[in-house]
Amino acid sequence: MLRSSPAILSGLLLVTAVACGSDDGMQPMPVPEYLSGAVLENPHNTISAIAFVRARLADSAFVRFWAPDDAPVTSPRYPFGGDTVVAVPVLGMDTLTSYSIEFSVWFGDSLAEAVDTATFTSGRLPDWIPSTGSAGTDTTPGFLAVSYPDGPVI
Repeated sequence: MLRSSPAILSGLLLVTAVACGSDDGMQPMPVPEYLSGAVLENPHNTISAIAFVRARLADSAFVRFWAPDDAPVTSPRYPFGGDTVVAVPVLGMDTLTSYSIEFSVWFGDSLAEAVDTATFTSGRLPDWIPSTGSAGTDTTPGFLAVSYPDGPVI
């Protein structure tokens, strides 16, 4: 007489269930995705821009930008913070210059490099800012604050 043990029966049921392709109810893992990028004028600064990056399940975004014949400048990374859109300031532009702006998005520990590129032309300085120059030999990088009768300029 053939006897079956509970362990053998459980094993046969498991093999049968897998072989029949039962749906265990598990959903596939969501995939991070770059959705779009756009560059708009900064209403407070004509020689800068704001890059808007849309992505799903991304950690952070940054941009690289450059004018023809110039080295690229890279912004810091800006976190999405649970949202699908992040605004990245694009600072340090020159007046009336055309730039290429490259969007990059971080997904966890991996970087999706150069997911998109846009062009942007910076504006001109307001008429109340006079043309100025500098003299001297100090080439220390940084910002200079100047006070004009109609307001400060950095």
